[in-house]
Amino acid sequence: MGYCKAALISCSNGSLVTAGQPTRESLQGLGSEGYAAVISLAPGDAPDAVPDEARILAAQGIEYVHVPIPWLAPEAAHLEATAAALQRLRGRKVLVHCQKNMRASAVTFLVRVIHDGEDPAVAWSDVRKVWMPNETWTRFIDAQLRAHGRTFALR
Repeated sequence: MGYCKAALISCSNGSLVTAGQPTRESLQGLGSEGYAAVISLAPGDAPDAVPDEARILAAQGIEYVHVPIPWLAPEAAHLEATAAALQRLRGRKVLVHCQKNMRASAVTFLVRVIHDGEDPAVAWSDVRKVWMPNETWTRFIDAQLRAHGRTFALR
């Protein structure tokens, strides 16, 4: 799959994949790759967004979920909306993307650790393949972990 903005990361369970903004061509090929759903965490007005992403996916029978997360203001509600969608889609192949795989990798880390009980070190290794979260996102990640009774040294 040709992603233009960031690495494609397959999470440990094999059915969850994170990426940066897919190209139009990549979106058109997701059905043949077995994807059942796409969750976009990027704002709809992002400069590299594919305006008809939902239509392209619907034409292939792929569910589209949009949880736009402002870069400088992630909130618990964004995490919970993403977690609810992933819970509902459990066992199906899902792509979670944003612009550069930063929101996607961070939020899926939290879902994997908080909601799926995955080892934080394993889930964090996928985030670190993409980036080291900045101060805004480090604070958000840490606050969400603590709010759910979890801790992990982000390094």
